[in-house]
Amino acid sequence: IEGLAEGLRNGDFPVRMQPLWINDYGYPVSIMYGDLLLYIPAAFRLAGFTLQTVYKLYIVGINILTAYTSYKCGKKVSGNYRIGIVMSLLYTLSGYRLTNAIYRAAVGELTAIAFIPLVFLGLWQLFQEDDKTKWYQSGVLLVIGYTGILESHLLSFEMVILFSALYCLVNGRNFWRRLKMLFQTALFTIGVNLFFLVPMLDYMLTQDMQVLNQVLLINKHYNPEFNKKYQEEFDNYQMAYGSVRGNK
Repeated sequence: IEGLAEGLRNGDFPVRMQPLWINDYGYPVSIMYGDLLLYIPAAFRLAGFTLQTVYKLYIVGINILTAYTSYKCGKKVSGNYRIGIVMSLLYTLSGYRLTNAIYRAAVGELTAIAFIPLVFLGLWQLFQEDDKTKWYQSGVLLVIGYTGILESHLLSFEMVILFSALYCLVNGRNFWRRLKMLFQTALFTIGVNLFFLVPMLDYMLTQDMQVLNQVLLINKHYNPEFNKKYQEEFDNYQMAYGSVRGNK
């Protein structure tokens, strides 16, 4: 959030290279990691709110969104609003999600979790309904769900895509009739997210990065001096900007 705010303050939009990382040398966080929704708290940060305040407001907003999407999913699938409420409570208060919110501060994954019920609901409705009007409604839900996940947490997106493929296979008898709708949904999702996918793929293909460079990986895991320096840089960043629980 602070990196996005500083980038916006410097006149960058969209922010690709967050300037505060690595002792102000900058780091391409926003190229490799979707942060579309984080522009909202970043805007509040520019308006003068403290980092701690905007973080807490964002977490509250994501909690509300998660409760709503899981309620809508549970209510629609079950046909009973009481089951929708139970579903919302179980999903929103699940231990792993609360760990992300309170202990790990895993904002990306926490945000992605809010959109997973939309993907499940979209797939369920697409394969349960024979009315093609409902199919298009399902397509909208899927595009919103996939986009929200992709722009929040790439690993969660990969897992949801795998789940979607398995769901389609399980419903194989109805798959072929809905193949066109699924193909259109995939194309539309890719098109909507090209502003993120193109820079990410460009960096993956043209730049040496730790995740792809075997020399860097070997150095990090087997070279104590390299690992010590890496940890020092991370600790310096934490001390410079503080915990979200700390003071301004």
